[in-house]
Amino acid sequence: MPAPTDVKAMQRLIGMVNYLTKFCPHLSDQCKVLRDLTHKDSEWTWTTEHEEAFLNLKETIANAPVLRYYNPEEELTVQCDASDTGLGAALMQMGKPVAFASRALTQTEGRYAQIEKEFLAVVFSMEKFHQYTYGRKVTVQSDHKPLETIVRKPLLSAPKRLQSMMLRIQKYDLDVIYVPGRDMLLADTLSRAYLPESTPVEAELETVNMVQHLPISSDRLHDINSATEKDTTLQLLIKTMSQRWPKDKSQVPSEIRPYFSLQGELSHQDGIVYRGERAVIPDKLRSDITGRLHSSHLGVEGCLRRARKCVYWLGMNDQIKTYIAKCDICRSMDNKQQKETLMSHEVPSRPWAKVGTDLFVFDNKNYLITVDYWSNFWEIDYLVDTKSTTVIKKLKAHFALQCIPDSVMSDNGPQYASQDFQKFCELWGFQHVTSSPGYPQSNGKAESAVKTAKRLLMKAKAAGQDPYLAILDHRNTPSQGLDSSPAQRLLSRRTKTLPPTKATLLRPEVIQVSQKLKNRQQRQGTYYNRSARDLDTLATGDCVRIQPLLPNAVWRLGRVLKPVDGRSYEVQLQSGSVIRRNRRHLRRAPGVTFSDPLDMEISIPSQPQAVRQEPAESVPVPHGVATEHTPRDTGGGDTPVTTRAGRTVVQPQRYKDCVVSCR
Repeated sequence: MPAPTDVKAMQRLIGMVNYLTKFCPHLSDQCKVLRDLTHKDSEWTWTTEHEEAFLNLKETIANAPVLRYYNPEEELTVQCDASDTGLGAALMQMGKPVAFASRALTQTEGRYAQIEKEFLAVVFSMEKFHQYTYGRKVTVQSDHKPLETIVRKPLLSAPKRLQSMMLRIQKYDLDVIYVPGRDMLLADTLSRAYLPESTPVEAELETVNMVQHLPISSDRLHDINSATEKDTTLQLLIKTMSQRWPKDKSQVPSEIRPYFSLQGELSHQDGIVYRGERAVIPDKLRSDITGRLHSSHLGVEGCLRRARKCVYWLGMNDQIKTYIAKCDICRSMDNKQQKETLMSHEVPSRPWAKVGTDLFVFDNKNYLITVDYWSNFWEIDYLVDTKSTTVIKKLKAHFALQCIPDSVMSDNGPQYASQDFQKFCELWGFQHVTSSPGYPQSNGKAESAVKTAKRLLMKAKAAGQDPYLAILDHRNTPSQGLDSSPAQRLLSRRTKTLPPTKATLLRPEVIQVSQKLKNRQQRQGTYYNRSARDLDTLATGDCVRIQPLLPNAVWRLGRVLKPVDGRSYEVQLQSGSVIRRNRRHLRRAPGVTFSDPLDMEISIPSQPQAVRQEPAESVPVPHGVATEHTPRDTGGGDTPVTTRAGRTVVQPQRYKDCVVSCR
């Protein structure tokens, strides 16, 4: 231990002596001459008297009775500390020192981060006292609190140099605990009054080069190094790591305060800051690094996995997610959104109050199906053609037989979007409700009836049987959970079939199943909603991506004009055209804008043209599922004609006497 050279060094020496006084009587008297140098009004003058007192004191504390004999039966404690230039350690039992050790730091070790110096002190003390510490439990006291947690973490979470140190102490059974520096008098004094020689056994730690373990090119590392030198935040971080982090987070400069909780994982080498094995990227290069990570458009998780292998900066995950969320290529080729929770149709109060209708093709022939929402009783009609007038005639026949319904649910096919059908709705006094284009699930009752009818027709054809008998049997088969057949619910009686039936069973009987229908609908919703979640509501002006209805197409950009009903919205494309889509087909496009199509002049053609119908995708439809109920404009009298896409058709004056066809 060299002689102290200033008042502060003398004060540390006096503190060490005060701790050892209880083990050696009259020790304080021996250092009275030295204590006088620490008085406020005393001038620092080192004379032969002081040198002699220091040497006597040094000899006293290095021999019995200060130093005690090692006892293998007692608990063993190692007290270690690191200063800017040296390491100190004291081996203790029952609070009494057994051995002291200290050494100077090499030139390379002096550039270590403070946490690396503190961990190096642990390694030095354990290996220096190897004959005492090997093969038994040892408590290590350190005044660097992050060491408590970092020794318990996996090796991969630590910087490379700390990993090497952690590997070197794997052979010891130690428990690191935090002790305030004011109670670490022995180790603190030894680390500052160290022996001048350094131990060459630590040289292997100096050869750890973290750059060699980074999957980053040398040119890119040079850019990171240059940008780090100009980044004031990272330079302040390097300065703080080289010294010592404040104990209280509030004392840390605000620029680097977010790094306080990461101090156990931070290090620096050759001008680059590292968190574990990853390089901390300066603010100037973050946008460029993010673009390079997403250059192959791997998606959010793929880019994050790549980034977590080599780079780090505060808020990296959020910045990468935001960047990818605004990527035009990724958003135009997105996957479908998940299904929303079930929004069922309201159960009608009586038979034939609400019907669904749809067209389908079987055996190269066109058919119309009409289904009652209350009884699930459906009718099939062969269509010689698919004109709107033909569909209307078939529906009139059913309405004349049963009754005029309150509402009719259909898709947006040209037969239902025509002006003839709109006039039919107005004259017969029922409401026409359509599903969103490309979302037949909202007309699920009719789609389910089509599926059942096709299956019956296919089986009858394969068996060579009369398909009408199959339809009759289906109408008289009790529905699961309702204990009544569609014929009973609609006609209040069973209808005679080929199997023998008692006459009493064919008598009329009123069937009440409204509550059972509601219970079944609720049960369907419970199972359906297990894998569904609601999407947030869109507001007018929101920018969205529109799911394509054709395969291998891209998501187009649009803007919400207004909600139509339920989960349906009118959306305007960049071209100016207006379409209607379900919320499931619309994905938010945050941070994306396009030229306002409302400010563009949209020319009206001089000749009436057929409105383009976008093809619909084939979507699996659960039984009885519906999501929205949207009335259409009737177009009667002077009311503007509205297309199935929701756009108003304005006739030129010279064609005021003509009828615009919307087929």
